[in-house]
Formats: sequence, structure tokens, C-alpha cells
Amino acid sequence: TEEEKRRRFHEDSLKLCRQNPGEIQAALYVDAETAPAKLGISDTFLDAVQQGHVRVCQPFQDLDGSEVVFEDGSRESFDVILCATGYHLELSYFNDDILEKLEYDRHVLPLPVVLYEDVFCPHFPNLAFIGLERIVPFGTLELESRWAAMVFSGEVSLPSFDDMQQEMEARRQYRTMTPRPQYFKNDRVHSADR
Repeated sequence: TEEEKRRRFHEDSLKLCRQNPGEIQAALYVDAETAPAKLGISDTFLDAVQQGHVRVCQPFQDLDGSEVVFEDGSRESFDVILCATGYHLELSYFNDDILEKLEYDRHVLPLPVVLYEDVFCPHFPNLAFIGLERIVPFGTLELESRWAAMVFSGEVSLPSFDDMQQEMEARRQYRTMTPRPQYFKNDRVHSADR
């Protein structure tokens, strides 16, 4: 089942780390039973935390110069404050009618818009979005760009409106999942084989 796949992915990810990051610092604890599977790849992050060069902190309430005021009211000074808050797509240059057809919701990551194969909106066949996934390898960007150019030049055609909508239904379902897997698709080979 999907739940078993998620759990296995989570367990395998923790094995790659050789331990639960929460054993290094409590704020990094991963609950394999309830947390959605997420994997951040870094050769040095956990070592830097373990050596005390980086500290992961609880949410903060305010900044006062170099001093951080945490939600519990405690205060602490830091040399560097790095807020890794994520990325939200902003499409304010489109009017509300276009945003509605894109099914835009900036808070739904990693799919803030619902597109056919993450590139085309059936309502706007002359518009392509390149690289909207959260983490897109450069090779994928190149393939998406070439595909869009081929569609725009007439070398290849998009499927029918209804066929594109049908393919997009899985993305709509993904957006409502709780917990939601970190990425919509992990099959890059299939994605590139258009």
C-alpha cells in the first residue's frame, strides 16, 4: 500500500543517515510513524550540527538586532540567523481568472498549480511553466524546455483537453493528501519519456 511504501522510504532514509537526526539535536527528530517522508541531501549538515557549528532552533517570535526572541519568551544572541522557511511561488502578475484556471494555491507545496505533466495548462496551450517542481534537476529543465519549444513550433501536439485534465486528476488528489509525500512523482524517466 502507499502507507507501507511511505514507511519503508522513511526507514530507508533514516538508515542512510545512520541514525535519526533527532539523536544529534532534538529539533531534528523524525517520527517515522506520523511524519511525511522527507529527505534532505547534504554531505555536511548533520556533521555541522553534531560539531556545534549549526544549531536548529524552535520557532521564533521576534528578532531584536542579533537577538532572537523565541515563542517561549527566551532570548538568545547569534552571529548568523538563517531562516530556512521554504519557497512559495508567487504569480501575482496573472489576473484572478487565469489563477483560477491554473488552480493556483501558493501554500500547496510542491504543486502550487495543477498542470499537465507539470508544464502545460489545458486552458492556455500557448503558455508553458518550466521548472515549477520543488527540486528539478537541470536535465529535467532542459527536457521541459525542449518539449515546450516543440509544442510551440508545432513539431509535437499536446493531448486533447480532456486527456490532459484526466492526467491532472492525480495531481489534484495529491494536493489533498494528509500527510502528503514530499514529491508528487519520483519517476523522472517516465516524466522525460513524452
